[in-house]
Amino acid sequence: KMSGVKRAEEILARADKLDKSCPVVAMHCRIYALELAIKGRDKNNKEQAAFLAELMTKVEQQKASLGHVPDAQAQCELLALSTFQQSDDQ
Repeated sequence: KMSGVKRAEEILARADKLDKSCPVVAMHCRIYALELAIKGRDKNNKEQAAFLAELMTKVEQQKASLGHVPDAQAQCELLALSTFQQSDDQ
């Protein structure tokens, strides 16, 4: 079973790829990664604590820069549908 922190790192890599094309989805990926990392963290690991603090800061900065996005859920759903369609077409 993959640790929450390791899985979070994979999701964050995907978020980095989405930053330019779909910043709202990238932000939601980071929020989900943060939730996973918090659940799976070793409370005595200072590196993980620093990683979480840095990620929290990045999420808050991204939220502030994007502001209120009324169609955030729709953007996430459209990206998912597009991804599945591309997969089906191959």
